[in-house]
Amino acid sequence: MHALLEAFDFADPREPDAATVAATATRLGVVDAGGDAARLAGAFAQSPLCARLAAAHAVRREEPFAFLEEVGGELLRGTFDAIATESDGSVLIVDYKTDAVDPGADLEAHVEVDYSLQRLVYALATLDAGAERVEVAHCFLNLPDRLVSARFAAADRRELADELAARIAPLRAAAFPVTSAPGRERCGTCPGRARLCTYEESVTLGV
Repeated sequence: MHALLEAFDFADPREPDAATVAATATRLGVVDAGGDAARLAGAFAQSPLCARLAAAHAVRREEPFAFLEEVGGELLRGTFDAIATESDGSVLIVDYKTDAVDPGADLEAHVEVDYSLQRLVYALATLDAGAERVEVAHCFLNLPDRLVSARFAAADRRELADELAARIAPLRAAAFPVTSAPGRERCGTCPGRARLCTYEESVTLGV
């Protein structure tokens, strides 16, 4: 999905055809992309977020970032799925999510539990780069009309930096509590899954 959206024409959005999906899957070594990729991309094409990206300028995809956390000096790195500047000068950060969320799900609560630290890091990275205002938007691709976003201003930077220091303090202390809800979606990419986790892989890699 990320590869398809990286090449997406926001100004002329269309559901990718089977040949495009197949070629992208082959390039990435995906055995079976199925029909979901085209469907999700097609739904995103009709979303308000896609229209916002089409109207924005200085749009960049898969944009890397890095900055130093203040208290311990840790280097934090990542990649924005999309970053753009809107007409009012504010920066829009977009993160695509392929989570299998139900139509009735509380997406705000889901983001708060699973992605609030990511949102914090994205906001700080953007403000540290000189932005006066930033909106961090999480787009769940199977519900693209229900954008979950938060706005921050340069005046919020000190509070955000303090929150980040508090959030990563347990990592500095080598405290790695495991989740109470293991599964492939949450645990599949965890770097500590093999050696630090108390769950068996049949649990962390289960559905």
